[in-house]
Amino acid sequence: MVLRNPHHLLPSSWSAGDWARLGLMLGLFALAAAGAGVRRPGSDPRRLASRDLAQWVAMSWPLALLGLVAGVRVPASAAEAPAATTPDLLLLSLYPFRVADTLLMLGLWLLLAAGLARWLGRRGPLGPAGRRRLQRGLQRGLVGLVLVVVLAGLLRELPQALARGARGFVDTPARAELYSWIRHHSPPTALVVTPPSGFEDLALQTGRAGFVQFKQVPTAATALHTWFTRLTALAGGDAGVWQGPGGWKARDRLAQAYGTLPPTALATLAEQSGATLLITASQQPGPQGWLEAHRTPAWTAWRRP
Repeated sequence: MVLRNPHHLLPSSWSAGDWARLGLMLGLFALAAAGAGVRRPGSDPRRLASRDLAQWVAMSWPLALLGLVAGVRVPASAAEAPAATTPDLLLLSLYPFRVADTLLMLGLWLLLAAGLARWLGRRGPLGPAGRRRLQRGLQRGLVGLVLVVVLAGLLRELPQALARGARGFVDTPARAELYSWIRHHSPPTALVVTPPSGFEDLALQTGRAGFVQFKQVPTAATALHTWFTRLTALAGGDAGVWQGPGGWKARDRLAQAYGTLPPTALATLAEQSGATLLITASQQPGPQGWLEAHRTPAWTAWRRP
């Protein structure tokens, strides 16, 4: 489908700057590969390893580029149809973009390091012994830098992780309170309609089915069609919410659309989805005719009368 990976931009919405950045990264990769000596590796094991790495990256990109080119002329409205009836969407749904962009960045940095090592080994300002010492020092320095970054991130996140662990790894106390109420005051067969993001762990935490979440993207074409139509329903049925940049900006537009639905539109959404409970932000009015069942500082649960 058009939004196979919703955290990636829809190619038809890419700006000239987006395409320029992609071209720049591909160009830098080609230069790094040339600097690492992949064209004539000879019997040098390091250059042979660089050549193999460059080949793996190059092999991952033809399908990715074909998918991107196919997606340029596919509008967001095409996602309203199952992928089987829209051939352009089939390639876009299958292209290994995550493999391609991950390998591109990884390969770029590794080839830059290989090129630097090659330069130090052949044209560096130091003698052979000095170059070897410098290479060993750079290797140790890079390992130390990685350890420092990892430890700094761990120390920064550790207090939050401990706090989340104390409340069952739910991100906020208000959401943990809401989940606890849902577990104890709704039937196991309940369907819960929530805002389009932030409730990815609802089913795990409560044992109740959620309606749809932006980040929980299915893989089957028919399921992707359902995912798209349900997210559109959270925006009051307005497919125009998909117009514009994709990724997190699309998620933010969906969240804003859901958060501004009037009570009549929320009631229509609840009835059409078959919801047992509907969750809104605490300041948002609930579905017309529904009862306020539970309120936290951040969220309100509404129940069918």
